[in-house]
Amino acid sequence: MKELKINLEYKQLITDLTSDEYKELEESIVKEGCRDSICVWDGTIVDGHNRYKICVEHGIKFNVYDMLFDNNDEAKIWILKNQFGRRNLSAYDRSVLALKLENLLKSIAKDKQIQGGKVKVCQKSDKPPIDTKKELAKVAGVSHDTIHKVKKIEAKASPEVKEQLRRGETTINKVYNNLNTHVGKNTGENEWYTPVEFIKSAREVMGMIDCDPASSDIANETVGADKYFTVEIDGLKQKWEGKVWLNPPYAQPLVSQFSDAVIKKRKEYSEILILVNNATETEWLQNILKICSGICLVKGRIKFLDINGKPGAPLQGQIVIYIGDSTDKFSNVFSKHGEVFLK
Repeated sequence: MKELKINLEYKQLITDLTSDEYKELEESIVKEGCRDSICVWDGTIVDGHNRYKICVEHGIKFNVYDMLFDNNDEAKIWILKNQFGRRNLSAYDRSVLALKLENLLKSIAKDKQIQGGKVKVCQKSDKPPIDTKKELAKVAGVSHDTIHKVKKIEAKASPEVKEQLRRGETTINKVYNNLNTHVGKNTGENEWYTPVEFIKSAREVMGMIDCDPASSDIANETVGADKYFTVEIDGLKQKWEGKVWLNPPYAQPLVSQFSDAVIKKRKEYSEILILVNNATETEWLQNILKICSGICLVKGRIKFLDINGKPGAPLQGQIVIYIGDSTDKFSNVFSKHGEVFLK
């Protein structure tokens, strides 16, 4: 019996079978033999890990089909797309696969190894990439809205809740609604996004956005920072370089921690625009104001967007703080958003 190699990186891309599904597959192979070939690339399994394990354990012969890929990334894309053909995958499992595929395609399109503050862009492939959410949703066989909801569930829900989703014991909408606490109630929900007009103004002032220390994959679709840090990466522990946009979580202790970082990391960045609540009575905001170059007292309350793009206004107003040398440009650009004061 031919011994095949197993790449854990490939294996982890594949949605695990439930215990019942594995038992059913095992009974079928023991009774009827391994009817489907095990697909390999250069001797490494890319499809058929469970079949291979069952055949080895029971001494059952199997056929091997050799795949041809140009590189490792192409193999991983095939592994992910191949799974969408499984009839037993739930909408949740399909959405998780779509998110994995999205992340992989992003890493191919834009190498996230930052060198010298610049982003190294990969060469274009001959094959057109799946670079829009509509295309991902089409491949996954679920709606764009469902993928958005699952992205939040993956970031916020417990392993127990995710397992309940896999077993069909709860629904995506129910779990999402439980997580989606409204910011207007000041409950500490942090997953709210800045309206695009403020991002455009930030780019007009600084020319570009090199870094966003408090972001997410969804938020950066609007911000478009060359380098951004998610909650998993923890921007508080990273280096902030170049021109920075910061809309930190407004809940404590995170808002104070990010405010302290603005001061401590001042030598790391050249310019920064910070959007926070205008809590002028707080120590964290008073400390930032001591080193700022200018402020904009925003008219009204900013209608931040939830994961579905729906607006929701907080209970208090906001302030945009600028630290940098382009004070005249900051004043000219942000005067449309509210009263501007320079130091």
